[in-house]
Amino acid sequence: MTVRMALRRHRLLRMVLALLLTLLSVQLLGAQRARAETVTDGNYYASSPSTSMHPEAGSDRVVAFQDSKLFNGSTTDCVGWEGSSGAPKSVTLVFDLLYDRPLSSISITSTADNAFWGFDEIEVTYRTEAGTAYRVAHSEAWDRSQLDYQRTVAMNNTQARFVRIKLTRVNQFLHLPLSEVTFTAGSGTVDPTPAPYDQSQLDAEVSVPTRLADIYGQYLYGTWPGKLTSDQQLQQDATDETAALAGVTLDPAKYDQYGGVKALGTTEDHPSYFSLKKDASTGKWWFITPDGNKFILKGIDATSATDWGYATVVKDSGGLQLGKFSALPDEATYAAAYSSDRKEMSFVKANLMRKYPVTDWATPWRDITKKRLTKWGFNAQSKWSRDGGLQMPWIGQITAPDSKTVKYITTYAIDPFDPAFATALDKQLGSPTGIVQTNVNSPWLIGYFFDNERGWDDDVMTKVLADVDGQSPAKAAFVAYMINTYGLTETNNKLGTPAGTKETLETTNLSAKVPTGSTLRTEFIGEASKTYYSTVRKALSKYDGNHLFLGSALVPGWRSTLAWEVCGRESVDAISVDVYSNSATYLDKYEPYDKPVLNLEHSFNVHDRGLRSINGSVSADDIADRGTMHQQFSWGQAESPVFVGSGWFSYYDQAITGRASDGENFNFGLVNQQDQPYTAMTNVMTQTHQELEQRHQDAPLPITGTQSVCPD
Repeated sequence: MTVRMALRRHRLLRMVLALLLTLLSVQLLGAQRARAETVTDGNYYASSPSTSMHPEAGSDRVVAFQDSKLFNGSTTDCVGWEGSSGAPKSVTLVFDLLYDRPLSSISITSTADNAFWGFDEIEVTYRTEAGTAYRVAHSEAWDRSQLDYQRTVAMNNTQARFVRIKLTRVNQFLHLPLSEVTFTAGSGTVDPTPAPYDQSQLDAEVSVPTRLADIYGQYLYGTWPGKLTSDQQLQQDATDETAALAGVTLDPAKYDQYGGVKALGTTEDHPSYFSLKKDASTGKWWFITPDGNKFILKGIDATSATDWGYATVVKDSGGLQLGKFSALPDEATYAAAYSSDRKEMSFVKANLMRKYPVTDWATPWRDITKKRLTKWGFNAQSKWSRDGGLQMPWIGQITAPDSKTVKYITTYAIDPFDPAFATALDKQLGSPTGIVQTNVNSPWLIGYFFDNERGWDDDVMTKVLADVDGQSPAKAAFVAYMINTYGLTETNNKLGTPAGTKETLETTNLSAKVPTGSTLRTEFIGEASKTYYSTVRKALSKYDGNHLFLGSALVPGWRSTLAWEVCGRESVDAISVDVYSNSATYLDKYEPYDKPVLNLEHSFNVHDRGLRSINGSVSADDIADRGTMHQQFSWGQAESPVFVGSGWFSYYDQAITGRASDGENFNFGLVNQQDQPYTAMTNVMTQTHQELEQRHQDAPLPITGTQSVCPD
């Protein structure tokens, strides 16, 4: 071999070796990068200790990533928060990544074994170490018909030190599982100076506000058609809508002045006020207007733009602006939109003051609102606050006397056997400045509902039966009912108290002797219902014989029972309920009692633009689907012979930053807080309402049973 050939071979070997070394270096670098891409160091803290499945160890509740089930790479185990009557509605996990670092993505996995595991909503927020508020990375509702949840949230190299994952359950008995969380590092500047937060610091992080709203009260994240960028845009909205609605009026050829339908025939013999009547030829119940025409209530709740349920808290106790807002309307210019202490504010009022003349916004607002509701087919202001400047049929509320004047068994249940109940009602309804006396001659008032969502359920009965002090009117009434119905001997047999007298029974704990679900409990709830509603009816009739008594607005199955809802029906003109559902079959159980039924609160919502849905059954896919769901529900209700109307809750959305009183932030509105109608929904509602009365008229009668839960 020549020297030249040897040198050539040597160079070739060196080149091959260099190539191999390069490839090996690339592989090693790739492996290092792969390891670096996943954040493996950090701690987390949960707002409530995990309670089931595979709880994390450690009494201090600060868990290192390397010790956590959430970072072990397995989705077959999980950390969980068990549901119970006292369980929190939401659990927030705060992740401390130890220092600011760019994130590429956050992956979240939740594996559910069955339909009783899972969550209804999830929100992911983050902040840098220097940030004073969190920002939203992801928020969604989850359909639990799909058991397993997996989502990768793109972070796009956003800097973050702290990340929060908030899991919310509508039903407190739902188990919340979380299986895996993966933080993938991005590219960019890092500040590797770890200073881990301790438990108290991480606990404080749970309450650090999330920046949500701009100066118009709009969600800061995302874009959509019509999202406001200036006051001028609001004013142009007003100009355009005024022109579009210029010719809208109630068609006098189709409707009487109250909204009664002329084509369905006029009732000759009718009072000068709203009444309820069953059509003998069709078996259907109807409202009859003061002009004698058939009418189904198509109401809107909380119509008033000044309803403080649309307001939100904007400052802390020290008067400093909360971190939820990027900016707030000027306090001097929009003073009327603020509460007297300036700590609460209504974006609805502020935006109307921007849209119309600041000092006279109400006049053009009323004109537009009346035309909107007329076009969309609404015919009444049905519950909660109304605007007195809108001439429409309306429903009033008689509030219950407070606990200083009458006896309450629980926070929601009045003792109707307490003599003070009738006395307090008489005084209240007889007040010359009260709602009854000031409206006794109004033909536009349909009638009243009494109080709101107060009933008697099994918990109330347990408290009544357990009373032993001998001072409970309800307990005395129960003992008297038993003895009068069954006699003393049979009463003792039924209760297992062989030596009981009336006096001893009144001071004996009977809760275990009359168990949950027993017929005796149901019977007495029926008796209490009769006493309750007859007492209210007597007081109302004394001061107003013109208007209808529409019962109470009850939530079936919550703080109430069927016996409470129907057994006092002889004293009411209609049974009123609040039903948020996508099914009208709730009416089936009322049909055997042949009493008109009103659904005074219902709605359909979208989890979007910072707002939420009240429950899964009324969650729509998008705004147009809200209208479609309303149509199906409304037409389903109309098929029932006892249905006489419903009220949509509510005219405006709640604030995305939460209602001032309790933090609710639901997408209830026909109109958003920027006074922009959800036209994709209201267009469908227009058609729905046009056909509603005819559908009620034409629906075949159902076959109903006759068994009653009420004692004879």
